[in-house]
Amino acid sequence: MPDNPVKAQDPPAAWALQRADHMLDPLLGTLVGPYRLLGLLGVGGMSRVYVGRHVHLGRRAAIKLLAPALIADTQAVSRFFHEARAAAQAQCPHIVEVYDFIWQPKRRLAAYVMELLHGRDLRASLHAERVLEAPFAAQVALQVCRALRVLHATGVVHRDIKPENIFLCEASMSDELRVKLIDLGIAKFGYAPVAHRTMLGAAVGSPPYMSPEAAAAQPLDGRADLYSLGIVMYEMLAGRVPFASERPSEVARMHLEQPAPALEGALGEVIARCLMKSPGERYPSAAELERALRRIIDRGSGPLRAVA
Repeated sequence: MPDNPVKAQDPPAAWALQRADHMLDPLLGTLVGPYRLLGLLGVGGMSRVYVGRHVHLGRRAAIKLLAPALIADTQAVSRFFHEARAAAQAQCPHIVEVYDFIWQPKRRLAAYVMELLHGRDLRASLHAERVLEAPFAAQVALQVCRALRVLHATGVVHRDIKPENIFLCEASMSDELRVKLIDLGIAKFGYAPVAHRTMLGAAVGSPPYMSPEAAAAQPLDGRADLYSLGIVMYEMLAGRVPFASERPSEVARMHLEQPAPALEGALGEVIARCLMKSPGERYPSAAELERALRRIIDRGSGPLRAVA
């Protein structure tokens, strides 16, 4: 899947990208439903994401197109539709909003239209600052929990919680942090069970953030997302993930067998529970984790900084 599928580039970068790809991408300048494609935002094995503008209303949006080679694959198209529908039905301010689904089989085209986000993903923040302040990390995690609470209530497990899929929107007039969860491309839908592999046969999820049950290809539920969020919180505080290796199989073994190094402080205790190997020892739900984070934020006493 493309990285940061709804990320808006700064205007010069976006238009430079459009000019560079114009001769190579015949879709630029064409219409997808009522949206004219203006520039390319991201490319993946199964989809491309463009910035588009509604020809009548002038509204800009992110347009995610399924790869033409997959249009004949009914399972791929069905999964792409479920991805769009899950986000559209979530109706949560912390999940990227989906406006429409466009299906034109004669053009070998399946697409859905999303809000165009402005800001940067959490990965970019970690690249820039490496270690984030604990109160900020707690706020980010709390808002991700709100998104997960809504998804899990509808039977959807995200399965790819990582910094690249956590978007930090530009501050509004109130200067309040607004976090959006993006990319349901490999989500597990309760009404449409899928195997623990993607359509292209790659292992589901990203190894550094994968829960032990996902690494072992075992059945999983929303508590797998809480484990992955625990890894993200750990990285925000420590500047690194707890389990790292050049070999994905070794990372999987670490998730299954090796305890994460302890972090100090109240937030470190929350992270430790998220990272328990057995799902039954973690927080039972995103709502419970959200409450634990809210208590830490509201208390605001003592050092919240967690140190490896």
